[in-house]
Amino acid sequence: MKKIIFKALEKKYETLDRMPIPASKKLPNWYKDVNIYGDKEKVDEIEVGTNLTNGTFKKCIPILDALTLGYIIETQYDIVIKHKDNNWDLSWKAQENILEPHAEHTSKIETPYGYYPRIAKYTYRRMPITPKGYSSLIISPIGYNKLPFKAVAGVVDTDKNISGFALPIWISKNHRGIVKHGTPIAQIIPFKRDNWEMVSDYFENDDYYIQEQNSFGRFAINHYANKIWQKKKFK
Repeated sequence: MKKIIFKALEKKYETLDRMPIPASKKLPNWYKDVNIYGDKEKVDEIEVGTNLTNGTFKKCIPILDALTLGYIIETQYDIVIKHKDNNWDLSWKAQENILEPHAEHTSKIETPYGYYPRIAKYTYRRMPITPKGYSSLIISPIGYNKLPFKAVAGVVDTDKNISGFALPIWISKNHRGIVKHGTPIAQIIPFKRDNWEMVSDYFENDDYYIQEQNSFGRFAINHYANKIWQKKKFK
């Protein structure tokens, strides 16, 4: 199993800046709370029809894979959000420097709806270090669509010697008050670098229909999970 190291910048930050959490252990409540089969709780209450079942999105492995990829970085301290002069105003009780305005030019990045244009930098004092040939995709936590912060997506070659690790984030216009420590702020997904080239192709005659009926059509449930899916593990 490949290892990603989150190296604290100083000994004290091993305690102050906690380790990220595997995304599989930080699933959003809307996902955890839904039943697998509609309003049903038991597998023997499944209903099937042509090309469909009563299974909910909780049966969708691609959604599960996205939600559980990589690691979730959480806020380390409570942060108070206020609004002043059509901009965000942030404060906290800790003595550590947690957030600061990013360079003015970052406001020219297209802003998501409901967020302020001026970007802030969240300081996380653990450096992600990946094996040679591996980079890290850093994005807003997948499945958390109502957060007070939204990470600016980026790819970092974390197998190189990088100095400093700050997370650029947008601040919501719609949140006010205390954001509790432990709130997801970013998702970091290590991946192997490679070169790709796209090509066009097509299925001959009934090849696709035969493939579909021999796989998806033949099994009432769990074809993808049992026959295709390769589980991804992040510890």
